[in-house]
Amino acid sequence: MLYKNAALHFGFAALVFSLWLATDSWYTTTGEALASGLSIGLAALVGITWATVIHEWLHLAGARLAGAQVTAAERYTLLVYDYDFASNSLGQFNVMSVAGQLGSWIAVFLLAWLVPADNPGRAMLAAGAIGSAIFAAGVELPPLLRAQRSGDPFTELSKITPTVLGASAVAAVAFAYIAWKLRCA
Repeated sequence: MLYKNAALHFGFAALVFSLWLATDSWYTTTGEALASGLSIGLAALVGITWATVIHEWLHLAGARLAGAQVTAAERYTLLVYDYDFASNSLGQFNVMSVAGQLGSWIAVFLLAWLVPADNPGRAMLAAGAIGSAIFAAGVELPPLLRAQRSGDPFTELSKITPTVLGASAVAAVAFAYIAWKLRCA
């Protein structure tokens, strides 16, 4: 199932990137406002998607690198594996967690480096990824830090509430918007 999830994740990421490329081409050849709006919206989705996909797969890579006990998910899902909290150490959890965070920022770097920010949609690619990275950090870093004191990652992750998710989403949108405006300047 791991390979099927990989095909689904990276296939979807390639699909939204392809759709964005079409709108980017439409915008650059016509300059139409509708094309610009679609390009910006799809670019945000592309940045979010690529940052999320790389984030999740690097969580798995980090877990495996640390020798953590994980099992592949048995269905199509965003979280591609089940982490065995009872069998794994705090150190293994730390490597798995940090690897995912690193994945988000690798996506930001790659999108910013590979695609010039020479129109609003192109500027939004990396900005969308920044928003995704900020969301992931807002959700995952507080439990990671608390787990260093408590030694219990599962309990700390269980404290993620809708309020935490909402606050992280607001921060993600704000940072993405600011990054987009800066990249458009």
